[in-house]
Amino acid sequence: MSFTASCSCVIITLVLATLTITYSEATAVKWTHWHNVHVVNGFSRNDEPLIVHCKSKNDDLGDHTLWINQEFRWYFGLNFWFTTLFYCNFKWDSQEKHIDVFNTPDESPLECMENEECFWKVTEDGFFVSVDNINWVKKLNWHD
Repeated sequence: MSFTASCSCVIITLVLATLTITYSEATAVKWTHWHNVHVVNGFSRNDEPLIVHCKSKNDDLGDHTLWINQEFRWYFGLNFWFTTLFYCNFKWDSQEKHIDVFNTPDESPLECMENEECFWKVTEDGFFVSVDNINWVKKLNWHD
């Protein structure tokens, strides 16, 4: 093997090793990135509590009874395939609603995928999402 061919092999090996390490570091950052989802009862009056039942394919978080201004919260890391899905069933008075509160990047509210914190506020008027618990964007009505 000539000197030029040997150098080419070494250079190619170094480039591939560098790319592999760079990709591994980028993936490691995603693995250490945690998401916090908050569900807040934002009703103005609450004769009946808001009942929330959230789960994923692997985790059933159970029923939670929320009165005015109470919050249910959990945190998690994305799964190996980055397809983590959490959904919740909401019951209030005679109304019920099923919502994907955290889903793949194409399905989840963009706010939830790009930030560590994701807040859902449930009111008489519907379902709102926020990343700071201050500025809210309406996503759904009870009867959508």
